[in-house]
Amino acid sequence: VSEQGEVTFRGHEKVDFEYLITKRKNGETVKLRLLRNPNSRKTTFQPSDRTAPSTDGRKSDGALPAEPGSAAAAPAAPFDINVLVEHHAMPQPVELSVTLAPTNDLVPRELYKDYHPEYAIVGGLVFVIAGLPLMDQSEDKEAWGLYHEVRDLLFPPYAERDD
Repeated sequence: VSEQGEVTFRGHEKVDFEYLITKRKNGETVKLRLLRNPNSRKTTFQPSDRTAPSTDGRKSDGALPAEPGSAAAAPAAPFDINVLVEHHAMPQPVELSVTLAPTNDLVPRELYKDYHPEYAIVGGLVFVIAGLPLMDQSEDKEAWGLYHEVRDLLFPPYAERDD
């Protein structure tokens, strides 16, 4: 997965990494191979003790800290790149097994709606429930073919009578 959240697809195309997750089934176990810095759980850089405040707010030399913005404010500790280089390590490969499960939405998917939309997208096709809102929308957009199909589904024509 790149820093932009993309993965290689079909050798040369880039797609969002969610593609790899959404093509799997609920409850399926997948293996993830990650590169993780072995020192990531540790503090990698400690500032110089000369400017570190103690528990009572005094510096290690016993002096009280100067007011911010005053001329007496102590300069920041010098930055030592060698300390960072010593703590830096090459990322190590880690394998994890994860069981996929749906997440509970903490907020609605669409603003100002407290329900889930009644449609499904499968293979690029959008499936909706044939109802009055679809019939009204097709009428507004003058999609008469769709309008008549939905109307016939909702209100089947009367069968011809043999009177």
